[in-house]
Amino acid sequence: MAVLKEVEVNIAVNDQNLEECDDPDETTEESSDLVVKYIEVVSEAEYSIKFSSLGGTLPEWRTGPKYEALLFKFYVDGQHIGGYTLKEHEGQREKKVVVNVQENGSCREQPLLFAKILTTEEQTIAQQEDTAFLTAELGKIVVEVNRVCNGRLDEGYRGEEIRLMETITEKALKGKALSHGTRFGPGKTVENPTRRLWDIIAEDQASPFATFEFRYRSKKALQHMLIIPRSPSPMPLEDRPIESLTREELMELVQQRRKNRPSRITARKFKHERDLGSEDDEAHAPPRKSKKKVVIDLLDED
Repeated sequence: MAVLKEVEVNIAVNDQNLEECDDPDETTEESSDLVVKYIEVVSEAEYSIKFSSLGGTLPEWRTGPKYEALLFKFYVDGQHIGGYTLKEHEGQREKKVVVNVQENGSCREQPLLFAKILTTEEQTIAQQEDTAFLTAELGKIVVEVNRVCNGRLDEGYRGEEIRLMETITEKALKGKALSHGTRFGPGKTVENPTRRLWDIIAEDQASPFATFEFRYRSKKALQHMLIIPRSPSPMPLEDRPIESLTREELMELVQQRRKNRPSRITARKFKHERDLGSEDDEAHAPPRKSKKKVVIDLLDED
């Protein structure tokens, strides 16, 4: 559970929070403003972000500096995709991440989903420059939380300008435990997108009030990084109790034993050759010693 300064953030798929794991080699101080979690991706699945203030009230609402709301700003693979606010009377919100994307002079509302990284052998110079920046943040969902005030409508808002990674060279991925990125899901046109602007209070301008970083990877990548334990090797069928085997496993066991057992014809032929011996065996056999009779004359001639 990702909790920091009485604020909780989760990544969910199909309304179920994804299990979060810590990196055993990575340590953060208790007073840190950053929490890092690893999550296992669900390929081709849309994801949502849940965020709430514990206890039903905003942190330091009455004891700290004055502010109107918490602003949650979302970054995916290094790209800012928008944000939402949480006010005192709301307590908890769950928002499926929907991005207003500028497209050919219009705006489309599109969800985000986990997708396998597509690799290519060659890229243009412009694509290589994008790759250098995007690979550093690829596989990350970052949520920055700030205390804000003075909310007002952004009159000139027409949507977000976002460039998500479509393809990447195998060379750029070398040595990185990356398997997935984020891409847009099916969307719809939005006529008049809206957004509100907020002022960050002075206490949070140097750095966010809290930052949540979710590094999403495949199960195989997480096992390779020793974030989660590797799958144990299955016990051989011949070592398992017969009553625990399924029908399919029993059939497989029978086939294995038939394959390893010599056929009757081979066994008979081998036995016959052992009994008769081959010409080669006969030619190299040591000669038999002949038995000679020895007669001793015990009679005296006299």
